[in-house]
Amino acid sequence: MFFILQLFSFFFLSVIITLKIKNRMTRFLVGSVFVSYLTLESLSFYLTGNFVDYRFYFHLNINSLRWHGFQFYYHALFLFFISTLLLILLMLIQKKFKRTKFDNRLAIILSFIVLLFLFFPSGMLGEKYQLFKLLKSKIDTFDEALRDLHIDPDVYVQPRDVVAEKGKNIIVISVESLERGFLSPRFSSITPHLQKLIKNWTYYPKLKQGDGGGWTVAALYNQQAGMPAFFRGQGNTLFQHTAGVKITGLGHVLERAGYQRVYLMGNADFAGSADLLAAYRMPVVSERNTLGEYPTVQSGLHDYDLFREAKLHIKEMSADTDKPFALFVSTVGTHFPDGIYDARMEEILSVDKNKGLEYAVATVDFLIDDFIKFLEQSGLSENTALFIFPDHKLMGTTGDVIRALNQEERQLFFLTNIGQKSFKKDTSQDIYQIELPEMILDGAGVKTNAKFLIDFIRDKDVENFLKTEKIKLAKLNSASLQRISYAEEIEVFIDRNLFTKDVLTVKSGSHSVKKTIDNDGFDKFFSVSFSDDVVPVDYREVSERNAYSFNKFDINNKRLHLVVEMKNNKINKVYFGNKFRSRMIKRGSYVRFSSKEIDSIIDSNHHSDIVSATEYSLDRNRFIAHAGGSVEGKKYTNSLEALDLSYGEGYRLFELDIIKTKDDVFVAAHDWKHWADIADYTGELPPGRAEFMRRKIFGKFTPLDIQAINQWFDRHADAILVTDKVNEPVAFARQFTDKTRLMMELFSWEAILAAVGEGIKSAMPTGALLKSLGDERIKMLPQQGIVDVVADYRMITADSKRVQSLVESGIHVYAFRPDLNKAIDEKYIICHQRAHVYGLYVDNWDFSSSFECVD
Repeated sequence: MFFILQLFSFFFLSVIITLKIKNRMTRFLVGSVFVSYLTLESLSFYLTGNFVDYRFYFHLNINSLRWHGFQFYYHALFLFFISTLLLILLMLIQKKFKRTKFDNRLAIILSFIVLLFLFFPSGMLGEKYQLFKLLKSKIDTFDEALRDLHIDPDVYVQPRDVVAEKGKNIIVISVESLERGFLSPRFSSITPHLQKLIKNWTYYPKLKQGDGGGWTVAALYNQQAGMPAFFRGQGNTLFQHTAGVKITGLGHVLERAGYQRVYLMGNADFAGSADLLAAYRMPVVSERNTLGEYPTVQSGLHDYDLFREAKLHIKEMSADTDKPFALFVSTVGTHFPDGIYDARMEEILSVDKNKGLEYAVATVDFLIDDFIKFLEQSGLSENTALFIFPDHKLMGTTGDVIRALNQEERQLFFLTNIGQKSFKKDTSQDIYQIELPEMILDGAGVKTNAKFLIDFIRDKDVENFLKTEKIKLAKLNSASLQRISYAEEIEVFIDRNLFTKDVLTVKSGSHSVKKTIDNDGFDKFFSVSFSDDVVPVDYREVSERNAYSFNKFDINNKRLHLVVEMKNNKINKVYFGNKFRSRMIKRGSYVRFSSKEIDSIIDSNHHSDIVSATEYSLDRNRFIAHAGGSVEGKKYTNSLEALDLSYGEGYRLFELDIIKTKDDVFVAAHDWKHWADIADYTGELPPGRAEFMRRKIFGKFTPLDIQAINQWFDRHADAILVTDKVNEPVAFARQFTDKTRLMMELFSWEAILAAVGEGIKSAMPTGALLKSLGDERIKMLPQQGIVDVVADYRMITADSKRVQSLVESGIHVYAFRPDLNKAIDEKYIICHQRAHVYGLYVDNWDFSSSFECVD
C-alpha cells in the first residue's frame, strides 16, 4: 500500500505543478517528463519490488539491455501503453481544471506535504537521495576506508600477503534466481532432484540476500570478495581497466593454494562479469572460448551446454593429479521473467514448455542431478566439495510463480555435500551472501590467513550493518580498485583575463597545457597528443587538414589526440580519440570528457581487428556458407540440406542467392539456367513457385522458397541470412522473418540507402560500387550506416589502396571467389591478408581443426 500511495502522491504532485503552467506546449513537455519518471519508478517497482535505487541504477545501461532485453519485449510494450494512458489522463485533468482558480498558497502547502511523504527513507525521492549520497561519496585511501569501518589495516590481509594450503577439489554452482521457495513441496514436480539432495546433504535454508547482493554481478562480487556490491559507478564500467584489487577474494586464496581455476558462464560480457573475475584471478570460459562446440543464444550459452562444458573441464583438470581444481558455474536459464527456453529439454522433461519459468527450473534441476551423477561415475565425489546456491532472489512482483513463492518468507539457500561440522554455523542459523567465500574455503578444507568482511562484523547485526554502512562500504570497494593509471577526466576551457590575452587550457588530472590565443578573428586548430596513460605530451597549433589526418604512427601505436577547433575566438568543437579508429566530439565553451567516456575511447582504441590466424579461423562471424554451403560435394545448391549441414558444422552466416519465380515469389537459386541444369528442368524459364518447389535439386535436395527460408531461420534463432542477386531490399526485408538478422549484398546506391532506411542488420555495397569512391567518401560510409562491403577477391590485390581505406574507416570486407587463383586459398588469405579481409565466403570450413600458418 505504501508504494501505491507513493505513486499516487507523485502523480498528484505532477497535476498541481502542471496546472500552474499556462503555456500549453510547456505544460505538455513538463507533464511528459513527470509521466516518464513515474513510469520508470513503476517499472523499477515491478521488477525489483522497490523504487529506483542503486540496484536499478546499476542495470540502467546498454549492456544490460543488450543481453537480457530480448526477454522483455511484451513488458516494454505494456509499459509504453501505461505511460501513454497516464499522459492522456494528466492532459484530461489539466483540461478539466485549467480554468479553476487554485490558490497558490494551498498549492505550495500541498506540494510541500507530498514532497515530505516522497522523501520518506523508502520513498521515491528518499531512495534517490540515498543513491545520490552513495554516488557522490568521497573516495578515501584504502587504509582510511578500512579504519572508517573499524577494521585495523595492519590486521587486514591484502592479496599480496595471502598464504594458503590446498584442500579438496571445489565445484560451485550458482543458480540464477532459484531461491529457497522452489525447494518447497509446492514445487516438488519441477525440483525433485534438488529436494532429494536437501534431505541427504547439508542444507542451510536461511541464506539471506543482503543489500548489495540482489542482482547477478552483485551476487558474483559477494561470492568472490565477501563484500556487498556498492560502488561509485554503474554497470559493466566498474571493473574496466582494473589493474588489481586490494580487497582479498576467493580467487586470490585459491591461486596461492595452487588450484586450477575455471569460471564457466553463458556470457562473460554481461555487466562486466569478466572484468570482475579477472580482477579476482578467476579465468573465465564463456561462449567465445569453450572446449566444445555449442549453439549460441542471446544469453551466450544454454545451461544444457554449460554443464556439458563443465564435464569437459572436469575431465581435463582432474587429469593433473598434483593440482586440485576449482570449477565455478553460473547458470542463466532461470532468468526472470520466463526463463530461457531450450527445445532440447522437451524430450527429457515432463513439464509443459509453455510454463516458461517452471520449465526452466525443471531444466536446471535435471542438469544438476545429471552433473552430480557424472561426478560419481568419474570417482570424484569423495575428494570434491560441491556447493549449490542461488545468486539472488527471483525478480518481479506479479505472476503465479511469485504468488507461490510469497506464501513463505523468501530467502536463499546453501546446499553442500560437506558435513555441517566443517562450518562455523549450524544449519538453523542465518547466513549471508558475504559469508560465501569463507564457507567455500572451510568446506573444502583450505587453510589460509585471508580474512573477509564477515570476520570483522560477527558480533554485529549483519543485515542492519549492510544497510546502515552502505556509504562506507562503497568507499572501501571503490578504494580497492587499482585502475590503469590515467586522469579521471579531461577538461577543455578558456582562461579569460582583462589584462592579458585569453589562454586555451587542456587539463588532464594534475597535468595541463596552455596556449595563448591571438584574437585576430581567424579559425584556429589546436592539437594535443596524449601518452598511453592520457597525460598530454605534445601541444601545437595545426592546419585544419593536419588536425584530422592520421599517419602510420596513429595506426600502429594508436596514439590518442584531442583537437580543439576555435571559431571567433571561442571553442567551436572538441574532438577526442584516435584519428584512425575511435572518436568522440563535443561542443561548448567548457568541454569535459569523463572517466567513463575516456574508458570507452581507450577500450575501443586498444581493440585490434587484426586477430591471430587461429582466432580468425575459429570465429563463426567471419565465414559465410556460400549458397548455403557445400553438401555431398555439391556447390550452389541453395538447399535445405546445405543449410542443415552447414549449421551443424558451426556456421552462423548463410548466403542464399535470391531470385524471383514467374509469379513473383522469392526463392533461393543462383540463376535460372543453372537451376534448370541441376533440377533437371526443360520448361520455360522462369518457372512458377509450385514448379520450383516440386523439383528436387540433383534429384535429392530440397529447394527453398521464402516461406521455407523463414521457417528455417525461425528454427535457428542465431543464424543470419546473407543475400546475393536480389536488389529489392525493402520488398525482401518485409517478407523475411527477422530483418535484424538480414545482411544484403546490393548493387546500386539507391538500394543501399533503401536498405539502411529499412533497418536491416547490414546493407553491403558490392565491390563494383566502391570503384567511384575516393578516400573522403569512403570515410563517410560508416556515418551513413554502412559497415560491411562485399568484394571479389581480385579487388583485394588489384585495388589494395581502396581496400586499405575501407579497413581504416572501420568497414569489414567480406571476400568471395578466392579459388579463381588456385595458388591462393582461404588459408593463404587468413595467414597473409587477414588485416584486409575481415571475412570469407566459403563452401567448406572446419571450425574444429587446429590452424597454423606456414611461411
